Amino acid sequence: MRESPCLVPARLARGGVSLSAYAGLGWRPPSSDETIRLPERLIEAVMNLIWTPAQLAMLAKVVDLNGFSAAARALAVPKAAVSRAVADLEKTLGVRVLERTTRRIALTSAGRLLYPHARRIGEETDAARAAIAKLREPEARPLRVVADPTYGRVLLSPLVPRFLEAFAHVPLEVALDAEQLTEGAWDVAIRTRPPADGSTRQRLLGAPPALLCATPAYLQRRGQPERPDDLRGHDLLTPDAALLPEFRLLLERGTQRAEVPLRPKLAVDDPAVLHAATAAGLGV
Repeated sequence: MRESPCLVPARLARGGVSLSAYAGLGWRPPSSDETIRLPERLIEAVMNLIWTPAQLAMLAKVVDLNGFSAAARALAVPKAAVSRAVADLEKTLGVRVLERTTRRIALTSAGRLLYPHARRIGEETDAARAAIAKLREPEARPLRVVADPTYGRVLLSPLVPRFLEAFAHVPLEVALDAEQLTEGAWDVAIRTRPPADGSTRQRLLGAPPALLCATPAYLQRRGQPERPDDLRGHDLLTPDAALLPEFRLLLERGTQRAEVPLRPKLAVDDPAVLHAATAAGLGV
């Protein structure tokens, strides 16, 4: 057996590794720290142990993607590396596993026997790579959203599925709780008015449409207002913002505008309660 030119210090060859298994390959540990020559069969055995799983994974990728170029792109390695890996695998096994033509790649009979095992190794390799990559990714903390219960149900219900689909890696926590709007333990708060302290960054999302409405029973009892000033004689039901100083109802129709000072009969900060009071015929 021709010796390999590879040289290695004996202390490294013996360091923490049992070498008795390689005695049959024509090599035994030396008794001192002299430089030694490793037999070629030993080097081949070690290289086969190291490279064969990677070669099998590359073979599976070549077959799955029907080409060395596609496999190289998928593995992010040079095409030559993939070709060399398959060639070395065939040399190690002593059989051809692929028939290469200009148009396609086909498995030989030996390749068909080998391919299922190669594919399992490739899948395990991909799974291991994905698991390690996941460990490197910073864990996304939940995005905390708080909103007024009524407006939150109306505004957020159609948006939550779209958000989770677009940002599948971001957990979402939604609280429809008016009290939490003042606690500050949130990332995004959807409000109907700005906070009093003004300590947060704010962006106007839009203005919900305002409607003047009343039940037929109320209008029959109190009469239907024809002009904006007629509202002065009606029972007005408003959000609690109407109690703020100088709050006026602004009415627009085309180029016509009218402002009506409000003196509400009922001012409430919950839109659901306001809706119920209107439906009960308590006012406009």
